[in-house]
Amino acid sequence: MSKTVPAAGTRRPSPSPALSGADVTMVWVLAGFGLAARVVVLRHGGLGALDSDEAVVGLMAQAFRHGHLRAMFWGQSYGGTIE
Repeated sequence: MSKTVPAAGTRRPSPSPALSGADVTMVWVLAGFGLAARVVVLRHGGLGALDSDEAVVGLMAQAFRHGHLRAMFWGQSYGGTIE
């Protein structure tokens, strides 16, 4: 039997990695833990309160879902490595 060799300059597509059931379960467990931790923080006034910084992160997350990627917080006066 002879094997077919791909033409020069072409690549075989790599198989896409699939998540196992354990990986999916771990993601759900971590998401649940994060949600529970956030509820605890919000319920106990001494641990923190919602402020505009958190609102900006939430708005950026919504924009990210629609394909608008930002490197820094909106309205942040930071020039990165230029400063």
